Amino acid sequence: MIENVYREIGGELTRLLERFGYTHSVAKVLSILMISPKPLSMSEIRKLSGLSLGSISMAIKRLENDGVVTYIKKGRTKFFKVIRGLPYILKMVLSRLLSIDELKLIENKGESLVVKGHDYLKTLINDIKHLITYLEK
Repeated sequence: MIENVYREIGGELTRLLERFGYTHSVAKVLSILMISPKPLSMSEIRKLSGLSLGSISMAIKRLENDGVVTYIKKGRTKFFKVIRGLPYILKMVLSRLLSIDELKLIENKGESLVVKGHDYLKTLINDIKHLITYLEK
């Protein structure tokens, strides 16, 4: 079942996650976990991905460090699952690219320019305020 779903959207999802800054291996593991209806063991991920267990282990560590994936332990086996989806990942990427302090500086300077008659900057300042609010949540 998951194999069919992965064939349909897995490649596109992997490419999207690569654009978010993940390596191909990390993106592939995450895309498999995102479309899986249940937590998966490393050996199940290996069968679906074709990646080595070493690559999967490194990918899992990265995803755990990013707070995107966790595991459930059954006996001696760990089963991995996604705990945060695309909105969280996008927010994390944006937080790495943007400085809230820089955005606030632009906001403050822009607001003082609006007071001086540059009303056309209101939309830009409003967008920056929304971005700051999004990143601070």
